[in-house]
Amino acid sequence: RQVSRTTRTDNKAYRFDASDDVQIAAYWYLWPTTSIWLVPGDANLFVLSMMPNGHERTAFSGHRYGLSKSVDAERSEYLNGILGPEDQSLCESVQQGLKSRSYNQGRFMVDAAKSGVAEHGVHQFHRLVMDALQV
Repeated sequence: RQVSRTTRTDNKAYRFDASDDVQIAAYWYLWPTTSIWLVPGDANLFVLSMMPNGHERTAFSGHRYGLSKSVDAERSEYLNGILGPEDQSLCESVQQGLKSRSYNQGRFMVDAAKSGVAEHGVHQFHRLVMDALQV
């Protein structure tokens, strides 16, 4: 899991009110292909699935569940129009870098304090993959 308890209402991603139901960002990763997100704003829950389509391709799908029938357009635009494409581009560039023979820094950014700004969930996922493959 990753949790950010210091999310600001005036952040660069999208605005939300100090009176909104959700004031934190939290991400849980369920072995092997599911993640659950809670993001600031109205009461909401995102359930996402990443399904491998081979050793270099992945299909991605997800659903949003919320108490309100209306969708926060600003948050939706940020998640779908900015964060999603940024994440995809980042993942693709990391894969290219890992394939190069000059890369030797390690695969994950982790910190002992598990502060929420590192890749602990992804690191744990890959440890589970290694255990499952008995590597």
